[in-house]
Amino acid sequence: MCGFLAYIGNYFDKDRFKNGLSSLDHRGPDSSKIYSQRDFTFGFNRLAIQDLSQESMQPMIDSYGNSIIYNGEVYNFKELRLELENLNYKFKTTGDVEVLMKSILEWGFEKALNKFQGMFSIIYFLKKKNIIYAARDFFGIKPLFYSILPNDQILFASEIKAITKYNNDVKIDYLASLNPIFFSGMSPKGKTMFKNIFSLNPGDLMTINLNNKLIEIKSVFSIENLVDKDLYKEISRMNEKSISEMYHKEIEKSIKMHLISDAKCGVLFSAGLDSSIIAGVISNLGIDVDLFKYENNNYSDKSYTESFLNFSNQNLHE
Repeated sequence: MCGFLAYIGNYFDKDRFKNGLSSLDHRGPDSSKIYSQRDFTFGFNRLAIQDLSQESMQPMIDSYGNSIIYNGEVYNFKELRLELENLNYKFKTTGDVEVLMKSILEWGFEKALNKFQGMFSIIYFLKKKNIIYAARDFFGIKPLFYSILPNDQILFASEIKAITKYNNDVKIDYLASLNPIFFSGMSPKGKTMFKNIFSLNPGDLMTINLNNKLIEIKSVFSIENLVDKDLYKEISRMNEKSISEMYHKEIEKSIKMHLISDAKCGVLFSAGLDSSIIAGVISNLGIDVDLFKYENNNYSDKSYTESFLNFSNQNLHE
């Protein structure tokens, strides 16, 4: 999962920053690191998934002085690494973070972003231009919150609590946000229940010029771009069996991609349709994973669980 806190500005408070970062310990229990420069400080709590060594610890800084903090997974990082190796790039680690850094170095931040397949929130400092980029994956799977404070100060965090720990002058936004939350269970787009704490929208890219403190936010993704019109027409002419076979291949491909990890994977298993399909495909692939399930005394679905385990022979932790 991992968690990060980033401060941009010239009024840095080390104790408050450490307090904010420590509130995210649960997201990254394996190791913690803080990296400071004149205009910014990056803090990171790591849950090690790819390349379990300290070589892949963040914040990661390259030989050009660029630095990154990144929460998530880019599932096609091995394909990107091979592409970069063919362009004569050398790697010190086996993880995904270094691949992201070299991808940005080769193609620029926005073009690299469009190559990343996965879920992520990224803060990246480009030393050559003295610019900080902040981006969130195109479907908003990974969180990225920010707050703009007086005197050109900005905070980024994986959770709101880290921002409130650094800046304790936080007020609830009763009219604009809290009221809609009671009706829909969700904050309005881009907002939270707190004044001056925002959520970067899915597919948005924020650019912060450290020279003149200018901030720009733009959308770099449209879901319509994912639609292949020729493929859409082809599917519309298929029979049910052909469509079923096609979907099966795509689901299997996606699950294989999500299982790329140097740490052992598990499945949150409810015995419902989604988790049973995922666990079933993994079982057919012969990959060793454990299933984790919460048993509710008020409603037991043990009969479904037992039926599934007779088919899969996977190890269930209940």
